[in-house]
Amino acid sequence: MKNSKQITSRNVYPLINPGKIKIPKEIEVPIFLIHHELKLLMIYQALNPIATIDCYFESHLDRLILASLKMWDGKDETYAVYYEVMDKYSKVINSDHNVLIGRALKIYNTLTDYRDKKKIRSRKLRF
Repeated sequence: MKNSKQITSRNVYPLINPGKIKIPKEIEVPIFLIHHELKLLMIYQALNPIATIDCYFESHLDRLILASLKMWDGKDETYAVYYEVMDKYSKVINSDHNVLIGRALKIYNTLTDYRDKKKIRSRKLRF
């Protein structure tokens, strides 16, 4: 059996595969979550014709995304803005990695601009 080393450093294995767009380490987690939310939306939009709308098993990363952006305040207004932004940028989704990362960055910038403008204070996330 080979003597293999376990590499656990995030510097060796980034959350987001390197592509044309470089992601700073400080925002890697929110971009990763938004990227996967876009991929989930793409899957469920493709499944809509076979009546999987509002499926019980549909994953939602909204609470994690809002918490990672320090926007978790539990207000309906914040959720409305989040869903409006996600709906705007997920209308026509391309499965290209660089396109998804670019859209995730646009969503990140839009949500953080809103957070800074409204001076939202995050509260603890409860499950």
